[in-house]
Amino acid sequence: MDNLIKTNELPFGALKRESAALILQGLRRDAYAGVLKARGSRVGEAYICDLLLDGLGRKLEIRIYGCLTPHQSSRESNLITAAIHGLSFLLKPPRMELRPFHPNEAEVPHFVGRVDFQVAIFRLSVLPYASQGGPAWVCVLEIRRQEGC
Repeated sequence: MDNLIKTNELPFGALKRESAALILQGLRRDAYAGVLKARGSRVGEAYICDLLLDGLGRKLEIRIYGCLTPHQSSRESNLITAAIHGLSFLLKPPRMELRPFHPNEAEVPHFVGRVDFQVAIFRLSVLPYASQGGPAWVCVLEIRRQEGC
């Protein structure tokens, strides 16, 4: 039995493909983006972003908790979590920790997290941009599917 799971043979290979089809339903593009909006929270800083999907009326809601502006004095400011709400057929929204990413001096530092569904990897990037109302954040969800999904 364990050997069947590892090799992706029937019946587990078919089950894996069917699960992928259900989870990835409505996600036709490789990336979706939206602007994060600050919202009130009793716990601390919180942000929300709606990503409109290809299906009529379908959307994903990205919720981010934590301080996106760096504070050198507080160690807790580095803990940033994100949840993806609106994925079909999941009992709980997938959660991830967003970590600071400093690629090099030429690129802008940003935050990155990922969730591995084994049939696809969701990579969430939170990037800063300058707006008229002050600093703001863009949320980009990239979907990297495995072959056959």
